[in-house]
Amino acid sequence: MLQAKQITVRNHREVLKQVSITFECGKTYGIIGEHGAGKTTLLRALSGKAQLKSGEVQLAGQMVQDRFDELCYFGGLHCLYPNQTGRAHVCQVQKYYHSAKRIDECLALFNLTAIADVPVRRYTLQDQHRLLMTLYFASDANYLLLDELMNGLTNEDRLILDKLIYRWQEAGKTLILTAHQAEALAPICHKLMMIHQKQLITP
Repeated sequence: MLQAKQITVRNHREVLKQVSITFECGKTYGIIGEHGAGKTTLLRALSGKAQLKSGEVQLAGQMVQDRFDELCYFGGLHCLYPNQTGRAHVCQVQKYYHSAKRIDECLALFNLTAIADVPVRRYTLQDQHRLLMTLYFASDANYLLLDELMNGLTNEDRLILDKLIYRWQEAGKTLILTAHQAEALAPICHKLMMIHQKQLITP
């Protein structure tokens, strides 16, 4: 169980104010909100990567920072290393999360095998998105925080991601996804929430 308890986050302005939420194991949650509403900030807070002004985040009763290998969150394409290959990225994630996923299986999922040993700086934008999704799969973490991961996908990639999400659900993983519109998440989520005026509410 992942819990945020009265968390307040301030960057140059207050983004989230006294937000409390419990994410139950094995459920899929969708968080919607306008650009700048605080979706990414919430995911960063839940993953232990945002400095909290107040409150705390716990995973299974412990501080989330103490259970780093159970929760996977990548902040976007900027987290990729341009001079490293796709294969190197997958290897690093596999080791960090002590994952038993086979590297070749991970690379084949989104058809990256042919460019696996090419530096990421030479990847197309679409291939970088595919690599990011591949890294989530490679982690095999119990909690997966996916920040607007469906943006800009081809129909083929969206179908692969949909199937992957169902695989994760069948495996009992907890998924937290964000998007601008509810329509993108409603078919695959057990519960939808909205960030509005610094609060997390149920529409």
